[in-house]
Amino acid sequence: MRHRLPAVLLSALALLPAVPPPAAAGTPTRELRARIERVLGAIRAPEQRAAVRAATDDLFDWPEVAQRSLGPHWQALTDGERAEFTGLLRRLVDARLLALAEYGATAVEYVDETVEGERAIVRTAVAMSAGRGLALDYRMVRRAGRWLVYDVVVDGTSMVGNYRAQFARIIRKASFATLVEKLATP
Repeated sequence: MRHRLPAVLLSALALLPAVPPPAAAGTPTRELRARIERVLGAIRAPEQRAAVRAATDDLFDWPEVAQRSLGPHWQALTDGERAEFTGLLRRLVDARLLALAEYGATAVEYVDETVEGERAIVRTAVAMSAGRGLALDYRMVRRAGRWLVYDVVVDGTSMVGNYRAQFARIIRKASFATLVEKLATP
């Protein structure tokens, strides 16, 4: 199941009809809901790839996702390597978003949020057509007055943690160049 986690957790972005957030919901929940709806619209757009990329640019803090996904390996990279890796990671996530239909998410409920300074967690419950639900927590950071996602936790398993483990294994067994080569291969 570990290798399917990114696709499953990103399926939460295709969650309509969405249940409105609680009346007392704060800014992170409102911003997340609006961006998830934008991503869903992008998935349905005729020019899917460009529309999804624009929508996920507005949803994720890509440099933060990339840095956390590489963990300590990030520090050894040049600025050029960081930019290349971030772009490849974005492409990987966008590709997963385009393959969402098979998961059958039917609704999302915005359960609650916790805000501590510049960090927030928005908890959601996802209803699936097969009857089993998922708990998704969106970890967010405030950047330039906006709330952006840097991790999604599905039933207690972190997307970033999952990627970090997979990427570290590839780097340990081969090299960072091998990881980049694998990510660059469609």
